[in-house]
Amino acid sequence: MQPWFRRLGFGFICVLIIGCNRGQSQAPVGKAAAVRVAHPVVQEITDYEDITGRTEAKHAVDLKARVTGYLEKDYLHPEDETGKYPRLKLGTREGTLVQEGDPLFLIDQRQFKAELAKAEATVFQSESRVKRLAKDYARATKLFEQKSISQAEYDMISGDYLESQAALKLAEASRDLARLNMVYTKVTAPFSGLVSRRFVDPGNLVKADDTTLTTIVSFNPMYVYFDVDERTLLQILAWKRDGKIPALRDKGVAVDMGLADEGEDFPHEGTIDFMDNKLDPGTGTLRLRGVFANPSQILVPGLFVRLRIRIGNPHKAVLVAERALVPDQGQKFLYVVNDKNEVEYKSVKIGSVHDGLRVVEDLVPYQLTKTALKSLRAAKVPDAVLEKLDPIKNKAFTEQPFRKKLGKLLDKAELKKYQEQVLAGAQDFEEAKKLKVLVSGLQRVREGTKVDYGGQVEDMLKQTPGQKKK
Repeated sequence: MQPWFRRLGFGFICVLIIGCNRGQSQAPVGKAAAVRVAHPVVQEITDYEDITGRTEAKHAVDLKARVTGYLEKDYLHPEDETGKYPRLKLGTREGTLVQEGDPLFLIDQRQFKAELAKAEATVFQSESRVKRLAKDYARATKLFEQKSISQAEYDMISGDYLESQAALKLAEASRDLARLNMVYTKVTAPFSGLVSRRFVDPGNLVKADDTTLTTIVSFNPMYVYFDVDERTLLQILAWKRDGKIPALRDKGVAVDMGLADEGEDFPHEGTIDFMDNKLDPGTGTLRLRGVFANPSQILVPGLFVRLRIRIGNPHKAVLVAERALVPDQGQKFLYVVNDKNEVEYKSVKIGSVHDGLRVVEDLVPYQLTKTALKSLRAAKVPDAVLEKLDPIKNKAFTEQPFRKKLGKLLDKAELKKYQEQVLAGAQDFEEAKKLKVLVSGLQRVREGTKVDYGGQVEDMLKQTPGQKKK
């Protein structure tokens, strides 16, 4: 007879086993997790790099006096406010647009008029002396040929004549300088732009090349200077070597700009027209410049702006909504629904954001557009061949019937050269049409979970962040 404790242990184990089996048999079968899925979107995109910069005027001048004298008049405060400047209501042109050549200041001209008159009189005096000595030189030449005067007398007369010509040139130079100083007494706008306030009031002494009267900046076009770091620069240069972008110095790289109040948009289009010749060793950056048209003058110098450099040629990419991406230890993955409505884990490499959607670089891409085989141009299939495929471009794909149709539409040479490309494109297109990713209910599922999406397969464009399902 067995000891009591052995009989007790055997019975206890039986109870545990029966209890476990009963628990497993009575466990309710879980329902399929309710989720929402959507097809990824395929769009033609262009890669970009986001940078910040500041606007700067193409032309900026500190307007200084060119001659020394007392400031007599200030045309920034015109007396006739309704005549020449009818738009003025406050009696000042400070902070307004001026045109090239507009008068801005007048320096006392009396001294310069006197110097100009003196210089002109000296020129007249020199001209008279040159005319008199020219006649003496002509007579002396004839007499010298007749041996009537000595060599010394002839040399003296010819020397006086040459000296008078040099004196005339000196007098003319002095007159031109006096005339130029006279012009400099009228300070005008060197180009069209926005003028600042006056820095010196009339009656004050202004010094040549020293006293700043005001400043002027141009508005159209507007420059934007920005710096790119060494990593970005090397990437841009690599794209340039691969032919994805033109050389920066070729002034062909497009750049978009957005202002602080324009959200995440980049509505202003420009081009890069300058790249510095070396990196700044202190910051490890290279200075570049973009140029933007500014006819409406909404850009002013000194603005902080956001820039987006468009890099590479337009190409098709697969995009998904940010809400479909799940973080996993610094990586990203998607829940993909297979043909059995089961969830599969798919690790992905993500790219840039376009229209609120994120580029996913290693999903099955669409090889065909809505017009089916048209996008095989990217595979360098000639248009003449693609046009022959129009009768089957929207047909459902099954490989053997598809091959037979190709044999009827293409000649032998075309079939031999392009058949595999066309077949690969059609197959990828069919696979891509079946691809679905979860965009909601992610917290309820894991790999292998059966899902119920109730037929709600939606366009990913309707799943962009901030949009609600209608």
